[in-house]
Amino acid sequence: MPAFPTAAVLLGCFTDRISNVTTLTDEVLLTVRIPPGTLKNIGDTIAFVSANACAANANNKTSKITFGNSALTVAGITFTSNGTPTMNYGWITKRGPNQQSCVGITAQGLNGADLIRLLDLTEDESQPLSVKLIGSSDTAAGDITSRLLQVVYIPALANMGF
Repeated sequence: MPAFPTAAVLLGCFTDRISNVTTLTDEVLLTVRIPPGTLKNIGDTIAFVSANACAANANNKTSKITFGNSALTVAGITFTSNGTPTMNYGWITKRGPNQQSCVGITAQGLNGADLIRLLDLTEDESQPLSVKLIGSSDTAAGDITSRLLQVVYIPALANMGF
C-alpha cells in the first residue's frame, strides 16, 4: 500500500457456497487474507460484510467472523432459526502500533436478533492477517452455508463521498 492512499481498496470478495461438514467444530467457510503492513496509519480501517444461509431445521447453528491470527470473534451469533439468513458487519480500525478497535454487528433471520461487540485487538500488523467467516452446527453437516465475504481497506484519509 502507498504511504497514504486516498481511495478504498477491495481486498477480497467471495461468494462461494461452502457448508459445514462436521458437527461441534468451528469451520472456516471463507477467508480473505490481508497483506502485512496494510494497517499502516492510525485511522486505517478494514471493513467487512458476510452472509450465510442456514438449513430449514431448528438445529443450533453459529455464524461468526474472526480477525487476525488470534482468531478473536469480532461479530457472531448462535441461533436456531429455521432456514433464515445471517449477516455480519464490522469495522476494524488501527488506533496505535499493533492496536486496533473493532465494532461488529450480526443480524440474524426474521427475528432481527443482533449482537454488537466492541473490542480492543492487539494483532501484529507486520504479519499477514485474515478475516474469516466461520460456521458450525451442533447437530448436522450442511446446517450453515456461506454466501458472501467481502473485505475492504479504507485508508485514514479516504474520501468516501458519503
